[in-house]
Amino acid sequence: MSIRRSIRPPRRRPSPKRILSREADQPCGLGQQLLDVVEGIIDLMEHTRDPDRLKELNDERIVLSVEARRLIDANLDRVSVEYCSATAALEDASCTIQEAIQGLESVKNAILQAAKAAELVGKVAAMA
Repeated sequence: MSIRRSIRPPRRRPSPKRILSREADQPCGLGQQLLDVVEGIIDLMEHTRDPDRLKELNDERIVLSVEARRLIDANLDRVSVEYCSATAALEDASCTIQEAIQGLESVKNAILQAAKAAELVGKVAAMA
């Protein structure tokens, strides 16, 4: 499936933090563009009420997420200690988030686990 131009969300202004993190004279890389599109799809999903359009948007989000996973996996050293730590932290965060959704854990714990995972992923990204 591909993103249809007719459902493409309007481009939002980047946050000041995102502006500071990019070089002014360099275009966004593939990874950032991919994340921007996924973020746009999620934003559009939040404003869409038509169940058929929601399904289409979610299908596109899933396809792009799979491609993001392939891109990440192809470009990282899977045997490094940092990669293993980040992967374990993401798994913990994912489990905690699912438990929070089911009411078994507090949202605070889910946020803390996600923050820990983000920190470790940031360390891995800094190595690439």
